Amino acid sequence: MKIQTLSRIMMIILLIALVLSCAPKTDDKTEVNISVPQSISSLPVSATNNKIINGKTIKIGYFQDHIMSMAEFITGKVDILMTGYSQGAAAAETNSEIVHLATIVWGVSSLVTKDPGIRELKDLSEKSISVPFQNSPLDLQMKAILKKAGLSDSIRLEYNPVQQSAALLIENRIVSACLPEPLTTLLVSQKGLYSPFTIPGIWEDLFGYKNTPQVSLFAKKTFINKNKKFVDTFLSSIGNNIRSIPALTEEQKTQFAREVAIPVNLLARSLSNTIFGLFAWDEEIHYINTYQTDIEVHNTITKDFFYTHE
Repeated sequence: MKIQTLSRIMMIILLIALVLSCAPKTDDKTEVNISVPQSISSLPVSATNNKIINGKTIKIGYFQDHIMSMAEFITGKVDILMTGYSQGAAAAETNSEIVHLATIVWGVSSLVTKDPGIRELKDLSEKSISVPFQNSPLDLQMKAILKKAGLSDSIRLEYNPVQQSAALLIENRIVSACLPEPLTTLLVSQKGLYSPFTIPGIWEDLFGYKNTPQVSLFAKKTFINKNKKFVDTFLSSIGNNIRSIPALTEEQKTQFAREVAIPVNLLARSLSNTIFGLFAWDEEIHYINTYQTDIEVHNTITKDFFYTHE
């Protein structure tokens, strides 16, 4: 009798385990942690802070170090990471768990210098341009720009973190740097520096189009598999936020300006130098593939690196 009872209990346990294994995978976490750069580019994402989507509360955290933030993402401290497209694609080559959710910023940087005599790219001959780090979006893009313009041999790239480049420019210790918003606007408006051209502008002059993948959203397959409804609704919300940027209220402008440490009266100018967009999946892939060809970087990532969104 005891053996029969034990057998019945074991059968019930096995049945419960089978049912649970067949049930849709869900994540019982009540919060989704999203890490974004302290930059104008984060506006559409930071607007979701404390919003509840599909029963999960979004918590936004800001960072300045993209390499450190990627490490935190890989170790699981962050659910969704907003960082440079090329950095995410490079990380995915050695970590198949990483998935590109969407690219939402297609241009955010400008050339900044203390020398008013620098008006065109050729004026930097025999000089240098500072970019954030090797294989950063700006590093790859500037290499392609210099090659296309026939200036690879005469203009040198050097590597400094963004904030360090700003300090070196102010101190006149470097000639020029490619810097993102809102830093470019701050340096030009408050520190007497110059911005002779935007990177999207010179890219369009040389290559004939301006939309290049700069800042993207990444998640892991395990998170997506458990939170697909959340991911779809979240991306839809990001698209709505992008379309709403021209109609930001004064309260929203003030709040976001505070978050990215820029005076609210400079916000509009900074936003005007930033290209936002959430494109349909096939259009997004077209832009990315065209850009990858032009920067001569061919990742070995597989097709499932790209999350299929509407």
